[in-house]
Amino acid sequence: MAAPIPDKGPGKAPLASMGQQILSQIKEHVPDTVAYVLLAVGLLYCFYDSFAAGILIGAILGVYFSADILQNAKRFKDFIVTNGIFKGFTLLAGACALIITAPGLCLGLLLGTSSRYVYGIFFQS
Repeated sequence: MAAPIPDKGPGKAPLASMGQQILSQIKEHVPDTVAYVLLAVGLLYCFYDSFAAGILIGAILGVYFSADILQNAKRFKDFIVTNGIFKGFTLLAGACALIITAPGLCLGLLLGTSSRYVYGIFFQS
């Protein structure tokens, strides 16, 4: 006959402390937690309505990467000078194809990027 499993032991404490660590991380980083939950919901929602899910995911991406997006957009002239007009045209054609095939994602990206600078809401850098 097997020995009964004790209620408390060395395996219980790390699990409890790990739960407390997760809860403290969630409490310290509420905006990030909300964004991660919305990303997960958006990814699941992609199977039902890709346009609305694209707007949700794109808005979160726009908020998180707005500084990088705007910085690289400002350097587009330098990209063409260093890499040539053909690579620049190829990049623009790819961007147009992305807008045509995933309009919700592009619209959400535009909304998220602009909202961070126009309204000053969401996350601080």
